[in-house]
Amino acid sequence: MKPTEPDDIPPTPPLGTKAVSLPNEKARAFDRAVAEQAEAHAAQLAAQTAAEKKAPRAAPASADKPSAPPKQSRTPRPATPASPQATAMPPTSGIPAASSAAIAPAATSLFFDSLTAHATKLLAHPAAPRVKAALVPLWFLLLPLLLFGRALGDNWFLFGTDTYSHDYIMHLYGWDSILNAGRLPLWCPYLFCGTPFIASFALCPFYPSQLFYFLFPHNTAFTLQYVAAVWAAGGLFWWWLRRNLHCGAATAFWGGTAMALSGHFLTLTYAGHLQKMMALAWVPLALGATRIIIRRRPGAPPPTRVSWRDALPPPHARRGALLLAVAIAMQFLASHTQIAYATIILCAAYTAAAAGAQVWDARRRRMAMIASSSTTTTPPIAHQTLLRASIRGVLFVAALTLGFFFAGMQMFPGMEMSGISNRADGVSFTEAVETSYPPGEIAEYIVPRMRGDSVRGSAVPYYGAWGERIVSDYLGALIVALAVVGLVLRRGRMKWFLAAAGLVALIIGLGQFTPLYKVLFALVPGFNRFRSPGTFMFITNFCVLTLAALGMDELGRAAVRADRRRLLAASLGGVAAIALLVGAWATYENLGVDLTIATRAEFLLHHHYAIIVRSALEILLAAILILAVFSTPVGSSRRRITRAALGGLSIVLLASASLHFIRLEPLSGYRQFLENQALYSTLKDAPERPLRLLEERGLKIDAILHEVGVPTGYHPIVLGRYERLTAMLGSTSPAFGNLYDITYAHTYTSQSPAGTWEKLGQYGPEAVWKWAGEPRPWARSNAKILEVQDPDLIPSLLPQLAAEAYLAEPGALKAADVEAGAQSQAARLESWAPSRIVMKHVGDKRGIIPLAENFAPGWLATDARGNRLPVLPLNVALRGVVVPAGLGTVTLTYDPFSFRLGAFLSYLAVTLVLARALHLAKRRRRIMLISRETPQP
Repeated sequence: MKPTEPDDIPPTPPLGTKAVSLPNEKARAFDRAVAEQAEAHAAQLAAQTAAEKKAPRAAPASADKPSAPPKQSRTPRPATPASPQATAMPPTSGIPAASSAAIAPAATSLFFDSLTAHATKLLAHPAAPRVKAALVPLWFLLLPLLLFGRALGDNWFLFGTDTYSHDYIMHLYGWDSILNAGRLPLWCPYLFCGTPFIASFALCPFYPSQLFYFLFPHNTAFTLQYVAAVWAAGGLFWWWLRRNLHCGAATAFWGGTAMALSGHFLTLTYAGHLQKMMALAWVPLALGATRIIIRRRPGAPPPTRVSWRDALPPPHARRGALLLAVAIAMQFLASHTQIAYATIILCAAYTAAAAGAQVWDARRRRMAMIASSSTTTTPPIAHQTLLRASIRGVLFVAALTLGFFFAGMQMFPGMEMSGISNRADGVSFTEAVETSYPPGEIAEYIVPRMRGDSVRGSAVPYYGAWGERIVSDYLGALIVALAVVGLVLRRGRMKWFLAAAGLVALIIGLGQFTPLYKVLFALVPGFNRFRSPGTFMFITNFCVLTLAALGMDELGRAAVRADRRRLLAASLGGVAAIALLVGAWATYENLGVDLTIATRAEFLLHHHYAIIVRSALEILLAAILILAVFSTPVGSSRRRITRAALGGLSIVLLASASLHFIRLEPLSGYRQFLENQALYSTLKDAPERPLRLLEERGLKIDAILHEVGVPTGYHPIVLGRYERLTAMLGSTSPAFGNLYDITYAHTYTSQSPAGTWEKLGQYGPEAVWKWAGEPRPWARSNAKILEVQDPDLIPSLLPQLAAEAYLAEPGALKAADVEAGAQSQAARLESWAPSRIVMKHVGDKRGIIPLAENFAPGWLATDARGNRLPVLPLNVALRGVVVPAGLGTVTLTYDPFSFRLGAFLSYLAVTLVLARALHLAKRRRRIMLISRETPQP
């Protein structure tokens, strides 16, 4: 049945009949007033449209932003005859059936139209734009506060697998060094017996949200990192849709909310991937800024000559370059280079595709001009377009370089560490594809937790092929259906780029299951330095959400012809019927199943049918709601309300699935575990410095909070030399302990480690041991130094000679002016701190003192007069110091040049940009003052 519009209300019987009442007469009067306002509004819109056709438009009009109604006097309501029959309310039972059928559609129409009128009136208020502009960032701040608010304070902390075992501890150590010790933690001497800390991306102290640590207690500041990440992701995705793709206000608001709640973003909370979430938040700004850089100026006349001056980027392109630099810098400062790498590839691909499309269009336009003209002389459109696109490409590269300089204090040490780390030559293909996304679980985009999950206390433990399921990629059938609508109905090339990028990223995420990853691994520079192919699937998440927002936007403005409407109805009806049948079948299969006595196979089968029912229901709702939207007139209140129901339901389903991965744990228990273990109480008064512990659980790193060093740890980036030495000797061997002065051990059984150990205490199943064999010195006096001519022989010689001699690399002794053999130098440790060591030495002649410390660029040795002393590697990874003859003092400090250079370039880049912005602001103000003082004609 066709919905009743105001003009379709049946005529009212004459006064005096029982079918007429005062409320119906008022409704008709109000409908006439609304109709008059609608006509005036339509006339105004027609006039605006005619005026806009004469001038070029920068962006399509938004269907979600209603225009203000024309200012006019309110139409007075007609006077109602004061007859008893008109004023008396007739009994309900006395209304004829025909009159009741006429009043019901009128009341429905009156409700929708009055709701629209009130909304239009509110939106037409002069303060409405300012209120709406403030509500957007306020909502995206309120949303994460609702999600994580309980973790603000000292009662709860936001649990994540990596949060529990890595991030929280790293942040505690790093910010304790900054706030309490007043020292930037460039070097951590406790993890892996010493490793660069900031350079290995264990901490990101220069990311803006890290400032919360200066203002709030640690747990609150840590939770605010997640709040800031969700706020930035939702807000920047809103900007991407609203300001860049010109979607409607309501669509952009919906899209930003969907992005903040999406599976591949919010569920990273349970994985504890904070740095990944911080980096992902800036992807919309990066791609949006790239579009601004490459965008053509609308309405520009065709060029008449090839000119460098005309091809220079206009102001909007330069602003886009600055935005791109900021976005890439934020991803680098978040210390997740894989996300930044993939974002740069995505933006570069768009730049190349957009430039190629512009050149192609210019060639077609030139050929059309030649075909329609009698002369072959035409403007050099293609050549000028190619020149302009090339210059925009240079601007794009310059923006990336500026972004790298912005993050220089983080990235220059990171680059230095990358060259000396375990990933200096890249990771092996086997390691890279170890966590490839299983092809059978792609349905996770529609079916949440289709094979269970690894969340604590989950009803269905994960039984898939991915190892563990601590994140979800769920978006929902409604959002995927909206993405299909956007791909079909949206005009322009952007949708095809998004579809291609999302598909390629999905194939890359499959890793070893497709040949594409192997090709990229072998050919694309830098690709072989990353593992976890599924990380690249954030591009798929981003592209699907963008297409869904475009589809939502088209539902508000697209009209379907009658013949296509029938085809659409038949298609969606068929989909709904299939979903209904499948859902009914799955429901029938689950009837009568008693899970209390079910076997595991029966339980998993019941789970499969349950998720089929849910997915079928989502598909059914998607088909019904999309069909309902297209069945209503464009611009009508019913279409808006139906579209709002579709968007709201998709958000509810998305939130219900993602919230499963947000878990809070009591903070007191976790902090007590970190601070009050019996192991560290035993070692608290140990006199040794540095204090090193052989930890049986190799991934345990909380020892760094107690200033206890461990030879193992949980962090993906370590010094390459140290990893090679560990592979040669083994971190639990007595030879390794001799080299690194490991004097204590912690086991979870009553059996001691290899070697001679004395038990200090037994705490339940745990035991603490102290080395009882030959003393293990920190600085080896009178050491025997041998030079190996062939570096390939070191792996075979080192296990045999580790207890007797130290091996130097070819040419090292000659460069240090030291003779091979037994050294006459002896040393004594005076003071030991994370980045500064002082020792005294004595000897008859110049020699080398081996230390139980890791060698790394950035360690500088000076004597009492400030003269620089050589530092060289021994036994592959140990640090040796060359000291002069006689008695003296040596000071070792960790002061890498890469950090100083990066800090200088960061300060320089920020200063230049701020100076340029200040200059432009002063120039704009001067122009405004001159324009005000100039008399108007």
